[in-house]
Amino acid sequence: MSGDTESYYSIKRTSSEQIETNQFGDKVYYSIRWINDCSYIQKFDKSKMSLSDEMKMVNGDGGMVVELLNEIGENRIAFRSYVKNFKEMSLRNGEFKKIN
Repeated sequence: MSGDTESYYSIKRTSSEQIETNQFGDKVYYSIRWINDCSYIQKFDKSKMSLSDEMKMVNGDGGMVVELLNEIGENRIAFRSYVKNFKEMSLRNGEFKKIN
């Protein structure tokens, strides 16, 4: 039995922040700091929402690293993400799809 699940979010990103909206309309706000052209660290933005204990833990552990790996076709990008200080335990792979 696999523990993998698919999640779909609408993502709006600028160079310094990101908003994720799930299928129910719930929003999560992040601040972003780019490491290089293909990687950034995102932390939950406590100035725009109240943080759960898990969100506080992720922020305290250095945030979530997102690495853009490669293009898959014309409008998709493969990515890998993990909590900065717990890569082995939190590693996830996925893809972003651009929708116009």
